[in-house]
Amino acid sequence: MSFPLKRALLLTVAIAAVGAVIYFAAFTGGPSRVVDAPAIEYTMESDSPKNGDRDVAVASDASAAERNESVDVDVLIWRTSDVESLAPNSTFGMLGNGKSATLRGRLTDGKNACAGATLKFVEGLNEGVSSTTNEHGGFEIPRLYPCVGMIEIESYAKPKIRREVRLLPKQTGDLTIDFGNWGNVRGQLFDEDGKPVAGARVEIDGSSTTTEKDGAFFFSSVVPGNLIIYFSAPGRETRRESIMLFPGQALEFDENRFILRKGEALSVVIDPLPLNAVPPRIVLLPNDESATHTFPFEKIGVVSPRPGEREVKIEGIPVGEWFQVRAFSDAGVANPAMRPVLLKAGDTNLSRAQFSFVWKFPISGTVVSSGNAVANARVRIESCDIGRAMGELLQMCGGQNQIIVPILPFCRKDTRTNRDGSFQIEGSETPVPAVVVVEAQGFARKVIPIKGGAVEPLGNIELTKEETNAPAALSVAFQERAKRNVRVVVDGKAQPVAALPPGARLNIGKLTIGTWGVRIRENQQIAVDKLTVLSTGENIIHVPKLINFSNDEPEEPPIEPMDEDSPESQKDH
Repeated sequence: MSFPLKRALLLTVAIAAVGAVIYFAAFTGGPSRVVDAPAIEYTMESDSPKNGDRDVAVASDASAAERNESVDVDVLIWRTSDVESLAPNSTFGMLGNGKSATLRGRLTDGKNACAGATLKFVEGLNEGVSSTTNEHGGFEIPRLYPCVGMIEIESYAKPKIRREVRLLPKQTGDLTIDFGNWGNVRGQLFDEDGKPVAGARVEIDGSSTTTEKDGAFFFSSVVPGNLIIYFSAPGRETRRESIMLFPGQALEFDENRFILRKGEALSVVIDPLPLNAVPPRIVLLPNDESATHTFPFEKIGVVSPRPGEREVKIEGIPVGEWFQVRAFSDAGVANPAMRPVLLKAGDTNLSRAQFSFVWKFPISGTVVSSGNAVANARVRIESCDIGRAMGELLQMCGGQNQIIVPILPFCRKDTRTNRDGSFQIEGSETPVPAVVVVEAQGFARKVIPIKGGAVEPLGNIELTKEETNAPAALSVAFQERAKRNVRVVVDGKAQPVAALPPGARLNIGKLTIGTWGVRIRENQQIAVDKLTVLSTGENIIHVPKLINFSNDEPEEPPIEPMDEDSPESQKDH
């Protein structure tokens, strides 16, 4: 090697070494002191994402490992319709209370990730909640009601599927789907006498077929997993069954021989029914927790008579099995509120449930702004803890952890204001604590606590114009002075992992004012999980010290074990 070339090589190495020393000093504060580095600024605007932003769901724990990135802290932030508190020093609690379950998982196509797939709850207490997979197919949906629910999954160039998920309180459920290795399902349908049932409807993942003369049915290219199969036929029960299909498996006749029993129509009669009343709503529930729950309650949902009619029929009810019928109305309280029924074959007189109502005055008021009526505003009455209220009602029926049930009308009901801003809505059956929520486009939401039962007219409800030019800033302050690799996800849009120097504060700007959910995971532990109302100016969230966090500073004293009676030890992470 020539002398000039050697000299150039040595000069390059020296420059690189100096650069490394400067970089190390800037991010560690040197070997003997800690430097308060400037705060890192993240700009997140959901309507105009910057270059490099990725449309992802709340990042799963597996994502960092797959990308060979070391992530110490995940900061997950999402806009929510919940409110932190109803009023200063309120004893009513939080709207959306009891949302303690989480669902996470990964969608793949063989060895490839299914990025950008949508997941949406279509049945159960979490109906309407949705998310999107990240570039590695991962997703995580926090703050869900514990219950049984149905989630619909749609991915590009893949069949749309529906899968049942069971969410437990304060636990994280897993949903892993592989679209890459489909299977087949072949079965037969018989009656209780062993004769084939022809012409019955069979449904898997939203796709349907009809049985042949020998009762046979066949589905090809079925995405593996825990499948829910629905059966129905005229004069027979509506039924659901659960089977497990493994990747590449072909389930045959001898493994899938199903029985479809006789069924009848249940007639529910409302008498009397006042003129111009909103039709009552009817819900079918199991009689007790010992029921087999092969009846698809989620297929029935909430039903109502047609306007002007006082009777509704529900087809496909199995004979010889007890059920409970629950009636709701926006104009009165059902008497009785719940009625047991038992259907017998061909006996239509016994296949009838009749309800009368004690009519009453509903909650009423007028929505105004600066003396002007606000028309078409949405007015909603909602229980603060839908899961608990539903659980108490359904305790005699096995609870919402056993069957899929919709949000029943006594927990959430809504209406719209008239042209003069007035509204009326029923609220006597609403479990307390509960609130009246008023929302209108261009106005800030109004939340009013109620006590249920006899409610005085609310009078004029004044709405204020929503502030659109007053962004809020959120700062995250860590108790430990340590280096961290931090990933921030705001409303499903993620920033790449960035290094946070010791003692630095994480600043996240340009968030809109309102209620946001904040979850902070530090070294796989949940340090913060709360709703916070962001106002104009700076809003600070303090992250408590975690016992097993690896602190880089030798001068920091060791952490002593906490006393069991201390408030910090009793805090629920």
